[in-house]
Amino acid sequence: MWDWIIQYWVQALFGVILTAIVAIVKTEWSKIKAIGKGTQSLLRAELIRSGEKYIERGWIEVYAKDAYDKCYQSYHHLGQNGTMDDMHEKVMNLQTNPIIRKDENNEQAEN
Repeated sequence: MWDWIIQYWVQALFGVILTAIVAIVKTEWSKIKAIGKGTQSLLRAELIRSGEKYIERGWIEVYAKDAYDKCYQSYHHLGQNGTMDDMHEKVMNLQTNPIIRKDENNEQAEN
């Protein structure tokens, strides 16, 4: 009789633990998906904002081009819907200008 009670409680306890684990995994998975969607939205907004700026200006700094491409790759990895492909291509095709620094006399010197 004790064997039957122990076996019953072990099975019941296993069922409760398994149900709790499944519930936790489902909750965390939905949070992870929401974080991914939010991150994708923020990346898209930044890609649009900076892409429009560089396209309007007609050129982009080398470091900014690299940062834009990395941002796009992250957006792409999160499951893009194709709307940013055209803008990414336009930004990547922009001319790059060297960084312009000012010398001691406050005159611009190209490096």
